[in-house]
Amino acid sequence: MNELKPKDNDKIEIVKQQQKKQTLVLQKKVVLQNGHSIFEFNINTRQIVLADYEPPRETIHYQEALDMYHKKITSKIDIFNAQTKTVSKVIQKENCIYIPALNKKNVIKILERDYKITL
Repeated sequence: MNELKPKDNDKIEIVKQQQKKQTLVLQKKVVLQNGHSIFEFNINTRQIVLADYEPPRETIHYQEALDMYHKKITSKIDIFNAQTKTVSKVIQKENCIYIPALNKKNVIKILERDYKITL
């Protein structure tokens, strides 16, 4: 019966060191409703303008085209919502808040409600 008891001397530890990988973290994903736009509010100048987007890429590599083709074949298509979605990145600036809204009047309401900023 003494054989079944674990011994303190027989502990095994596995130590593996890995380097931390730096990856781009998705800060926020926004799905806009119909007619909405993303507005940029600068905290320092207190100015509301439409946000700037990164321009789309004009070139595509052969391997990327093949991957897109294979994903199109293997992925299922929703018959009731088969519209394509455009994905674009907003150019983020320092001291700015980005708010999706219908117009500037709604941006002012959101700033007062969520951020306690009055204009």
